[in-house]
Amino acid sequence: MRFGKQVLAFIILGVSSAATQVEEENRELGFAKAEWNFLAAIAAQDYGSSMTRPPTPRPTCRPGEYGCKETPPPTSRPTGTKPPTDPPTDPPTGKCLVDVTITCVNEDGDDCKEVPPPPGRCEGDIDTLSLTFLGGDCSQSANTQEDDSCEDFLGGPSGRSRILCTNQEGVPVFDEEVSIKEVFSIPTTGSLDDSLICDIYSNGQKRQTVEITTSDDADLWLKDVYGSLQVESCDDQNCLESVETTYTIENIHTLPMEVTSLERTIFYRRVINGESEGGTETEDLINLVEQTFLRPGETTEAKEDGVIDLCVEGEYETSVVVKADPPEGVPCEDSDKYTIITTPKDCRVNVEITCEDDSGRDCDEVETPPLQCNEVEGTNSILFQYLSGGCDQSANTQDDVCEDFNGGPSGASGRVLCISDNAVVLYDDVVSVGEMLTISSSNLPDKIFCEISEGGRKKQELTIATDEHVFLNDVYGSLQVKGCNDKDCMVPITYTYTLENVGQVPMTVTEFERLRDGDKEDLLDKLDDKEVDVREIRVVEEEDIIDVCVESEITTVTTVKANPPEGVPCVDVYEYKIMTDPKECRVDATITCTDEEGTNCDEIPTPDFNCNVDGCVDTVSFKYVGKSCDNDFNSQDGSCEDFGDGPGISSRIVCVNEDNRVVLRETVTINDVIDIPGSSGNDLSEVLTCELFDTGDGQKVQELKISMCEDLSLKSVYGSLELEGCGEKDCLVDITYLYAIENVGTDVMEITKVEIDRDGDITDLLDRVGDKSLEVGESTFVEEDDVIDICVESEICTKLFVEADPPLGGEPCFDDDEYKIITDNPETPPPTPPPTPPPTPPPTPPPTPPPTPPPTDFVPPPVDTPTFPPTPPPTPPPTPPPTPPPTPPPTDFVP
Repeated sequence: MRFGKQVLAFIILGVSSAATQVEEENRELGFAKAEWNFLAAIAAQDYGSSMTRPPTPRPTCRPGEYGCKETPPPTSRPTGTKPPTDPPTDPPTGKCLVDVTITCVNEDGDDCKEVPPPPGRCEGDIDTLSLTFLGGDCSQSANTQEDDSCEDFLGGPSGRSRILCTNQEGVPVFDEEVSIKEVFSIPTTGSLDDSLICDIYSNGQKRQTVEITTSDDADLWLKDVYGSLQVESCDDQNCLESVETTYTIENIHTLPMEVTSLERTIFYRRVINGESEGGTETEDLINLVEQTFLRPGETTEAKEDGVIDLCVEGEYETSVVVKADPPEGVPCEDSDKYTIITTPKDCRVNVEITCEDDSGRDCDEVETPPLQCNEVEGTNSILFQYLSGGCDQSANTQDDVCEDFNGGPSGASGRVLCISDNAVVLYDDVVSVGEMLTISSSNLPDKIFCEISEGGRKKQELTIATDEHVFLNDVYGSLQVKGCNDKDCMVPITYTYTLENVGQVPMTVTEFERLRDGDKEDLLDKLDDKEVDVREIRVVEEEDIIDVCVESEITTVTTVKANPPEGVPCVDVYEYKIMTDPKECRVDATITCTDEEGTNCDEIPTPDFNCNVDGCVDTVSFKYVGKSCDNDFNSQDGSCEDFGDGPGISSRIVCVNEDNRVVLRETVTINDVIDIPGSSGNDLSEVLTCELFDTGDGQKVQELKISMCEDLSLKSVYGSLELEGCGEKDCLVDITYLYAIENVGTDVMEITKVEIDRDGDITDLLDRVGDKSLEVGESTFVEEDDVIDICVESEICTKLFVEADPPLGGEPCFDDDEYKIITDNPETPPPTPPPTPPPTPPPTPPPTPPPTPPPTDFVPPPVDTPTFPPTPPPTPPPTPPPTPPPTPPPTDFVP
């Protein structure tokens, strides 16, 4: 791609004027005031041309001026412009003396030579544009907008045409007929939007449609060309600067005089849109002189308005000769000259880039080999590139084994030792980052084991399975596959840089640089001769290697700068792109799992089951299991009593502390987990009393008491409640599965299947994938929350299956992964359940001989209180509690 060569320059574009006759105010003085057009002839010439055409070399100087000794330019200089010789210091009597001076200023009063060009880029939202209608087709477009569009019909516009422009909403903002080289402003009605669309009609037929982006982030520049339209201004930034040229005439003698002639000549040359043009125009401006009769010391003026184009290269010389007659004697004359130079370039250099591989193919046409190494037969050689770096950069479809030691490889070089599964050494050498290494054998083993060390310390171990799929560009830790068998990603190429002097003067090359993806190389010393004559050529070659197995855009930009014998240096820039675009689908699927603390799910430790290690607990969590008191499984002497049919699928639970304050009030269903204390704000006490009520009729179905200070163990069961957590201990752990899907292929792919199988339970996760279209190297993720019980022995196996399709109907690609969570037997088992029969009655007192029956009026003495807690007598069994309604709840209870 060739860069357009843009140089800000000054150009006089055109002037409009009109002469106005002023009435004679007295008999001695005559006044003339007018505006004039001193470049009407110039503006009428062909001003536009294609920016893609090389400029016609323009002469660097003109004969007789600035010491120029070169051949005169094709356009002849006007006669009579040679500056006059200085007048004699003591003129003879009867001869007049006249002085003429040229000045030029813009509307702000700045000297025309000092007016800077405007900023080239149009900033912010654009409200107004000025455009020049160039005519011609879309091939002359020259701009940096990526989303611009231009379409020709019937060969494109020609001659005076109707231009209809609308904004993005379709509202017309301009609709008029415009001539070639005419400048017009938009909008005349309405307002601009984010884009401007112009249809151009010639002879009643549509010839061209052009679209220009005008939003605040648009890459819009002055002098951009969009088909037949060239940007001249945007808001306050304007290439066309209005100026006023003044010719001041003074009588510097002691005699009056009559100004008889004011001949102005303009000689110009310029480069517009890459094409040179020039010419000469002479005109007598005597009719613009305000007064022609001047007394000694008096002055008069002639003025003309014009426009300077600040954005193009040009040189303009205005010379004037004034003539005057005294009342008697010899006529006199004087002259002056005013030159505007708009950043001329005195030399021209052209540079180009070509590129070929060893077989002579253009570098952007080199094909990518099939990426799978073992498509038909086994692999007998693998070419690796040493990357350094840890196992986290692995990217392959194998369940590869890679482990880092001592921080993993990180240096600029490392020793690579690779062996077979029977300990045969396949490779052993020190390699640097980026260096290639080859492992080959007549029959490579099924497994290759490699160890990477730095400074004698092991840094990494990895395994490559050649009996599984091996692909070009797979990454295994610090090693990346770059070739296998007869396939090779790395292709040698040769860049050729050709520079030519396309100007009119010799030049000396002072800078010659190459920039490739941020890497700069100085090529100046590779030139065999830096002095280049007109039309001479210099060539420099550079060898490189490109990777054709990855989608990439390799951009090489070369810049050449040269100096002419005199004048401003010239510069050229050329850009060359190599596009590698292999089309192969490959997807990598992986599963990771962590708890809220970031611990891997297969490494979460089982807690100690004893809740009372540090005394009473102040928080507990239960799972509702909906069972009767027969389900009790604990070591406490607490109480549990069922009512009616006992608990069901759902219940209303109310728990109070010893102060009869509510610590939980909640409705639960089977497997719901409740935390106590709940939202009441009341604390637990030593004993927790809970009542369960039917959610239908509100009748009590179960009542139980649980001690918070003795024999409280995880996994204990109290009627309908199973203890899952106490204090900081918890059996139920929140975990998150992360399913990562990465495009490790060489083309865009569309994910079509994401499925998990957990112990036979299959779940489709495709709808939870945010972005199903993945560019090369991009990843997407799906998260799944779950809860596992780490207090029971189990093995949870999750399998992930992913499928993706490449574009244009290529072969789909697949990958899978597996993750297991294994919880072992806990070190501290849950409490032994109490025996199923009722508790063993306390022992009876030791047998004693039956007492002698007392006399009938005998009253036995009181019996000492036993040292152990009183228990009900063994016989008969305790009288069951009465069957009246349930105990009333605490005062703040609402069932």
